[in-house]
Amino acid sequence: MTIHTLVYSFPDEMAEQDRETFFSEMKAVILGSGLARRFEHRHHLPIPPDQYAPVFATSAIAQIEFPDLDAVVAAFALPELEGVIGRWQQRFPYKCVWVNHEPVLEPPTEASER
Repeated sequence: MTIHTLVYSFPDEMAEQDRETFFSEMKAVILGSGLARRFEHRHHLPIPPDQYAPVFATSAIAQIEFPDLDAVVAAFALPELEGVIGRWQQRFPYKCVWVNHEPVLEPPTEASER
């Protein structure tokens, strides 16, 4: 399994509804392709030390679960995905960094929950 983690920095003028629509469109294309198993996103939860990270102001994070790295490569070659990304970049130029990795946290066991 390969997890594709994306960290987004959206411009301030991008409304919350626009962000939700962006993620809905991304999710529909990626899951609709049959290449990914899951797609979830969450908002950044700001804390005071964020002021010390001016290089990249985080807005949201998304994780996509793929069966393997080949599926990640195939997904990001989809013309439909390129279209969604291109259209949103034109409307609200955003920044994104990502990392491909194996799962970091294992599901908790009964013993670890005590």
